[in-house]
Amino acid sequence: MTRDREYVQLTWADDGPGFPPGLLESAFERFVRGDAARSATGGAGLGLSIVRAIVTGHDGTVELRNGPPLGGAVVTIRLPAGG
Repeated sequence: MTRDREYVQLTWADDGPGFPPGLLESAFERFVRGDAARSATGGAGLGLSIVRAIVTGHDGTVELRNGPPLGGAVVTIRLPAGG
């Protein structure tokens, strides 16, 4: 977590295979799921759309990418510091 006068930034990263290339553009849409072979538990494809709704409802932003710091998926949320 980093913070300045305007924003708090939270970043989650993993060292797995990352998001499939074709998923990065649509990952925030409802009911979008990655490759079924990558998940033994399935899922409804709502998680990231819920994250985006909550973050944007608080005037923040959320971004997805693959790469550093660990080489896999990276999710970054920025929210107004509010104080």
